[in-house]
Amino acid sequence: MKRIMGVVFGVMFFLSAGLAYAIPSLQLDIAGGTYDPITETIIAPTKSFDLYAYLIPDKKVNTDTLFFISFAVVPQANSSANLGSFTFAGFLPIPVTSPPMMYGTPESLPGHGIFPTLYIESPPFTFGSASQIAPYNTADRAISGDPIPTSGSGMYSFSFPVDVTGLSEGYNIHFDLYGYYTGASGKTQIEFAPFSHDAQSNGNKVPEPSTLLLLGAGLVGLYGLRRRMK
Repeated sequence: MKRIMGVVFGVMFFLSAGLAYAIPSLQLDIAGGTYDPITETIIAPTKSFDLYAYLIPDKKVNTDTLFFISFAVVPQANSSANLGSFTFAGFLPIPVTSPPMMYGTPESLPGHGIFPTLYIESPPFTFGSASQIAPYNTADRAISGDPIPTSGSGMYSFSFPVDVTGLSEGYNIHFDLYGYYTGASGKTQIEFAPFSHDAQSNGNKVPEPSTLLLLGAGLVGLYGLRRRMK
């Protein structure tokens, strides 16, 4: 029985290790970004940052595929919201309202725990003119805190400057990377960066009630200490 259990745990360990170190065809990363294990998302360190989009060509997507990045407002916002603006790749500020932001669950962007919310897609782009770096797993890099590689080949790379300073307090932008390709049946299919390799801004967090209570208690304690010292 012990031998059987040992084999089972060995197989489970092998599989988990393989999943941990597999490198997806599509990934996002943020310079200086860290990993949030709760949302399984790479989080930006500041309100202004560089978003990296990566492609390792496979049988589905390649450098000629049309790719998009979607920008979804979190937490969920409805079509009547007016939540400021953000900039992407040097374009004019994108208003977070409707229009031009859309609302709902687009058929091509299911799940992810983000939709329905206000969202918009970037203009289409290809990786044909992108530079290359050595392939790496963006989630692993964010967990370890290592810098983003700058040399090598095998993974196509684009960087896009992002600034969310203009967003209303308490809101952020969640980024998805995906491309459309023709499947074996001749129908248009979509290839996503895995949810665990998405990215998100983090410059406008509102303190949670528990955090505010702790802060208040700390200030009261300091005030009492000061009175006793006088």
